[in-house]
Amino acid sequence: MVEDGLRTQCLIDLEAIAHNYRQIRHKVGPHRIIASVIKADAYGHGVHEVAQVLSHFDNTIFAVATPDEAIRLRKTQPDKPILILGCLQPNEVEAILESACIPSIAHYDTAEKLNKLACKHNKKIKIHIETDTGIGRIGPFFDEAFSFIKGLGSLSHLIIEGLFTHFSSSDDDPDFTLLQLQRFEKLNQELRENGIHIPIRHTANSAAVIRYPQSYYEMVRPGLMLYGLYPSNTMLQDVSLKQAMTLKSEISHLRHATSGYTVSYGKTYITNKPTTIATVNVGYRAGYSRLCSNKGEALVQGKRVPIIGRICMDQLMLDVTAIDSCKLGDEVIFTGKQKTDFISLAEIADWSSTINYETACTIGSMNRRFYKQAL
Repeated sequence: MVEDGLRTQCLIDLEAIAHNYRQIRHKVGPHRIIASVIKADAYGHGVHEVAQVLSHFDNTIFAVATPDEAIRLRKTQPDKPILILGCLQPNEVEAILESACIPSIAHYDTAEKLNKLACKHNKKIKIHIETDTGIGRIGPFFDEAFSFIKGLGSLSHLIIEGLFTHFSSSDDDPDFTLLQLQRFEKLNQELRENGIHIPIRHTANSAAVIRYPQSYYEMVRPGLMLYGLYPSNTMLQDVSLKQAMTLKSEISHLRHATSGYTVSYGKTYITNKPTTIATVNVGYRAGYSRLCSNKGEALVQGKRVPIIGRICMDQLMLDVTAIDSCKLGDEVIFTGKQKTDFISLAEIADWSSTINYETACTIGSMNRRFYKQAL
């Protein structure tokens, strides 16, 4: 039975997250900084709970997407450095000063305003600069970044602590990844030749941590790996990760249908033999995509069973004919392990034509989470 009176729960194994962090540390070595990416509520795993586990590791900082995420995190993490990966806006500079976080700067006018405020309060503020080497998102283009960085030199109360870029396809395109690295290194060379030293450089996301050690520099930025998810199925043998998220529910109704019985909205599934149908209180309100209709699977008593018919808002149906002893209240695992079988978030992502990042964020944000504490 599902605990705490809830039929559907999202379970987060914090020891798995600690294990995954140790795998990253083994990859990158003992002295390199790990910027643990815990944006989007730690990819749906719970930012405060995940941060608490990771805060015990040395040479670790946190990375989030926006100032509001940083401000909320600062309330429970008063001491760890917090890097904001998204570019700072002019109306956010005061919040940065108050929260003592490290912003990323992409606009000169924002830098000027931040410098003026820092001067007024007699503070020095560390900043990072992202250069666009091919993702087409934020930051000065790689061939314009030197001029931008040089222009910030007159702002006396800003300290350029970091320089970074973001790979667009390090999970599946080595040629373009290496081109981005070459562009980034060319900028670094230009800075060195002009006597500009930026102490912390970082380019490696999870895929690059796994495949491109030449991209490590002084700091790496793993996100997906922390949660036991792989950037690509081709990387399963490269590192041993443990998925931290489980979505489970229970059978709420059982019926025995004859051949020719229609299941769910739209009659997209019709039984072709006598069928035992189990109803479970999971649907798209729980973040389980409707696109998994007639494609997804779940685990019941350690066996895979198919989802039949369209997934509803808060219910779906399973064909459990192959399980003779199936009964009300039986545990149903939609992602996670049951006995010897395991359904990954990546499988759900495949069934719903998306990526495991989105699947984790959606399921994690739409269900009550329960935590298994780290050892």
